[in-house]
Amino acid sequence: MQERTRRILMTICGVLVCGFSVGMFNFSALGLDPFQVFTHGIFMILPAGAPGFGTVYAAINLLMPRYVVFYNGLDRREETFTQYLSESFAGDEGCIEVVVRTYNINYGHNGELLEKCPTLNGYAKFVSMVRENLEMMELPKAVEHAVTECIRQDILKDFLVAQRNEVVAMSIYEYNEEYAMRVTYEDGETAGYMRGKKEGKEEGKEEGKEEGRGQNLIHNIEAAMKNFGISLEKACAGLDVTVEEYQRVKAQNVRTD
Repeated sequence: MQERTRRILMTICGVLVCGFSVGMFNFSALGLDPFQVFTHGIFMILPAGAPGFGTVYAAINLLMPRYVVFYNGLDRREETFTQYLSESFAGDEGCIEVVVRTYNINYGHNGELLEKCPTLNGYAKFVSMVRENLEMMELPKAVEHAVTECIRQDILKDFLVAQRNEVVAMSIYEYNEEYAMRVTYEDGETAGYMRGKKEGKEEGKEEGKEEGRGQNLIHNIEAAMKNFGISLEKACAGLDVTVEEYQRVKAQNVRTD
């Protein structure tokens, strides 16, 4: 009987201590974790006479929020797919796992979702225009032409008119990796093939590939500096290369010429 009584008293004391601690954290507006801070923020903006904090906390828990990702790359064609944080780990195992539902927002995918969100739909159309333009023109012109066409078609018009320069600059930096990887490969492949064919040597093709990549890198950096009036350091940062790498590639091309 004494053991049972002791256990009951310890349980009651533990609950009281935990309740007191949570109450103090809540009163101090510090929160216990990101979700607790979020819940407290929602509770604080509710009008007078709203349900208590416990009721609000329980209601938000019932909503079961989910974390989703919007994907506009070119490697995946599925409408939706699941991604795991562990896929990014260098090793086979990790100490944490995050599972997200990913929605493909490339134009032509998940049409129902895009139709419900005009802004997202406009963004998907803008990205599609940029990629189509890249088949015929350099990156800065491709972005400029896409912005002009979107404004003409009343796609994100107000935003693009007000923030045109920022959109063009950010688009070039954001999409440059995708563009540069594709263009440098294609240009290098073509240059290598033509040089190898002309010289009749296989090594000519490999050298041509490397030369083509270098020339394209130099062209993109210098075009960004000229068109947007930015420094060499910022242009290299936007293209994800170092200044030293740019100088080395340029010196090699000068020697080749």
